[in-house]
Amino acid sequence: MKQVLILLCAVALLASCGAGPAAPATDPVGQTAPTATPDVPDPTPDDTDYPALFERLFGDVPVNGESDFAFAVENGSATVTAYIGAGGAIRVPDTLGGATVTAVGDGAFAGRDDLETLILPDTVTDFGSGVLAGTALAALRTPFPLSVGYLGFLWGAAQYLENSQPALRSLKYLELRTHPDADAAFCLPPHALYECNDLVAVHLPNAAKVGEYAFCHCESLRYVNAGVIAEIGAHAFDSCFELRTLAFGEGLSRIGFAALRDCSSLTDLTLPFLGETREENTYLGYLFGAETVGFSSGFYSPVLRRVTLTSGCAVLPDFALYECRSLQAVFLPETLTAVGARALSGCTSLTSLAFPASCASIGDAACAGCISLRSVTYAPSAEIGVNAFLGCPLDSRTAG
Repeated sequence: MKQVLILLCAVALLASCGAGPAAPATDPVGQTAPTATPDVPDPTPDDTDYPALFERLFGDVPVNGESDFAFAVENGSATVTAYIGAGGAIRVPDTLGGATVTAVGDGAFAGRDDLETLILPDTVTDFGSGVLAGTALAALRTPFPLSVGYLGFLWGAAQYLENSQPALRSLKYLELRTHPDADAAFCLPPHALYECNDLVAVHLPNAAKVGEYAFCHCESLRYVNAGVIAEIGAHAFDSCFELRTLAFGEGLSRIGFAALRDCSSLTDLTLPFLGETREENTYLGYLFGAETVGFSSGFYSPVLRRVTLTSGCAVLPDFALYECRSLQAVFLPETLTAVGARALSGCTSLTSLAFPASCASIGDAACAGCISLRSVTYAPSAEIGVNAFLGCPLDSRTAG
């Protein structure tokens, strides 16, 4: 009798406690049903007009006279060997002694901690070592020392890992230039600005190619004129914690793996396509470091609110924005013709979507699990896939 009572008690205890936690709810393909993303506050807005700021920094600096420089002329080319002027904002003339300035010698500006802004001629191709060692420049416009490949060389650094040295930390604004007779696109070398921790804004030449890790750990970077960039290497902007906005242009052809990894303040992103190229690794998570689409949700910027696709985009691929849970708005171009399966699935913060009239098909489960989506508009003739809006609490579904 005692054994029976014990058995009955055990059964009652299991019934009250349950056999374990309930299995998670799943969607039709067996994945965990989406939940709303935790509320992560937006970073403090940065309303600085950086193009206007660059114009103020560099546009009005007068050309210094030859008497402010020591220089040498050989074979029709001039080398600046020393600056002997009063300091402040400096613009080196294009010619010295009647010869084109093509080089800046070892330590030419070294030790001049009274320099604030320096503009070097676009014709400079050769840089000596430690050209800017011991200076406290805030703004620099210069061709890049391509023969060496990293900015810190100008401050005497022996390798790119020394870009973060204290002497370079005064530099906030950098405008890079190309030689007027250059016959190839500008290429910013790999690791060129690696750990230039205090750079705030960088202006690149047109059609620039950005090497891998080029801006990696530029932890104060808030602006780069991304619209001129043609190619981006892997990890190029990795750990640029202060970037709020990136607007890439239609001339962009490739974006390397994890190019935007740990850009944790990025709220606005404009692209001509999603992924590495229009045909390869066509999901946004790839740019943030997700090796497969299923891991994307753990890699996006936690404050990514808006994604804009330019007119270069014709298709939103399968899983393109999969589980981008912080995303509040997606702006689709009039050139868009198709939306792939699960392209926006699990975007739990989206509240409305307007598919352009050109969009002829919306794939299976394209917006499944968009649990905040209440308004959607699409063309009356658009083909709507199975479960395209599964789990969406739609108040307004307009065909037209």
